[in-house]
This record gives sequence, C-alpha cells and structure tokens, in this order.
Amino acid sequence: MKTIITLIIFFSWPLWAQTFVGTIVAKKGDVKILRTPAGPEDKGPFALYEGNKYSYELAKIGKKIKPSEIIQSGADGKAKIVYPNGDYLVIGVGTTMVMPDVAEKAEAKDSSSVKLIYGRVRALISKSGPRNNMTVKTPTAVAGVRGTDFFTRSNPSAGTEITVLRGQVDMSSKNKPKEVVKIKTGFSAEAKPKAESAPKIIEATKEELLTLQGDTAVQTTKEEIASLPAETQEKLNTLAEKSKEAILNDIKLENEDLYKELSANKDLSPEDINTAVVAGLYQMAPSAKKKKPTQEEIDSIGKDVYEKYFNKKTQAK
Repeated sequence: MKTIITLIIFFSWPLWAQTFVGTIVAKKGDVKILRTPAGPEDKGPFALYEGNKYSYELAKIGKKIKPSEIIQSGADGKAKIVYPNGDYLVIGVGTTMVMPDVAEKAEAKDSSSVKLIYGRVRALISKSGPRNNMTVKTPTAVAGVRGTDFFTRSNPSAGTEITVLRGQVDMSSKNKPKEVVKIKTGFSAEAKPKAESAPKIIEATKEELLTLQGDTAVQTTKEEIASLPAETQEKLNTLAEKSKEAILNDIKLENEDLYKELSANKDLSPEDINTAVVAGLYQMAPSAKKKKPTQEEIDSIGKDVYEKYFNKKTQAK
C-alpha cells in the first residue's frame, strides 16, 4: 500500500518537477538519505540533525533521491547522483547537503537551490537543463550557476572554496552579498566566514586539482553492476549515456577540438571524460610548491588513472 501511495504522489507531480528526482548511480562507504518523517506510521530509523528529527535509510545504487532530501556521507562515504537530463552531483566524504529543490513554477527565475552545509561536491549543470540557473548556498557564500562543471568545498569555520573546471560561476560572500566575483575555467575563489571583502580569485594549482579529483572519484564496479536487477542495470546504462551526452555537449560549447577528440572515442565513460577535463587543466596549472603527490593522493584517484592522466613522465614515453 505504501508503495502504491508513493507512486501516486510521484506521478501526480508535473513532468518538469520529476526532472528534479535524481538516481544514485555509484556509492562507496557510509552514505545516508534523511527526510522528514512521513507521520506516525513512519517507524524509522531516526536521526537528529540540527535539532530536528529525520527518518533515514542507507543509500544504495539505483535509489531515487528527491528534492529537499538530505544526503550525508561519512568519513569513507561518496556517492554520484544523476538526473534524467544527465546533470550530476558527486558527493565527497564527510558531506551534508540538501538536495536541489523544485520551484513552484517551471518558468520561475530561481528554479533550483542546493544547500551545502558541510563537505565537498562536484557538479555538472547543463546550460540547457532544468538546473541551468541553480543557486548554491553554503554557510559563508552564495554562488550562481549558469551551466558549468565546478567543485565546491564548504567548512563553516574555514569558509567556502569554489573551483571552476568549465564555464563560469558567480560567487559572493554572505557578509558582502553585493560584491560578486566571476570565477572562470581553471580558477578558484574563497569566501572566509568573517570576510570584509569580495572573494579573492586565484588560479587553481596542480595540487588542488589532484586533490579535487581524488575527493570526487567514485565509480561502480562491474561486480556491483552484475549483482543488480536487470531493470536497475538498464536504468544505470541509460543515465550513463545521458550524463556522457550532457558533458560532451557542454564541452562542445567551450572547446570544439576537445569535444571532437573525446566524442570520437565511443568507449569513454562519463568518469573518463571528467578525468580528462581535470587532467587538461592540471597540465596548464601552476604548482603551489615543488613536491611529489603523496601516495594517499594517488590512491584516492587510482594509480592507473594517475599514471594515464597526471604523471608527466608516463605521458612523455
């Protein structure tokens, strides 16, 4: 009965609202989905967050996640969420985020807002998709997204840092909301908790890009996919193709040559393309300091990925 009611509610939404229901396509470690209890019949389990009571369930591959639900990852938790049009969010470790909400009207100017309370997230937001004017809110900053690939790190006591991998993000500090800076491809900006000026823009370094890649690297293994129901496997394949299409179309608007190079290889996965994007910026980025990547940094993205995309010695052979 509960399943039937859920389906009735879901299909009673306007079609544009259903585009804000994402699917978890990859997961690692401890990840939970928190939501407002359904009522007295909701038996939990329950968790307290910021003084409020939520029911929660453990995230799993294929699970739907709805607008305004809260996703939490533990110290070893990561998850990738893909939307029907191919937009995606990659949740890093130690993150609490309120999922993008739905506007009251499809044509509303501010169609979507996401709250990153703590942690890190990488997002691809298509310029032609329903979230193309999304607002990202953290305890210390507000960012306007108009279709882009970007990474956000938030810590209420340390501030918010945004790095743009493709496109542009408009960012302002909560203390100086009218002083907006435009962050372009390959650059970062940081808003401190008690900042008295606009966020300062700096070029992203090799070390920052390598850390970013490790923070958001999560992929489903062949064994995990094989263990899923056939219907779920088909859904994941469809979303992977949509995600790949969205990424390539976004790249085409900025870099026609890179688009041709990547689209020519039909075997590339969305993760391969995302890695190639970061690797391209990595080769041009300055070094913060002369040092070799730590073994932990290499392990976080995978040794094979590091050797293929980020190790100059390997690429020179």
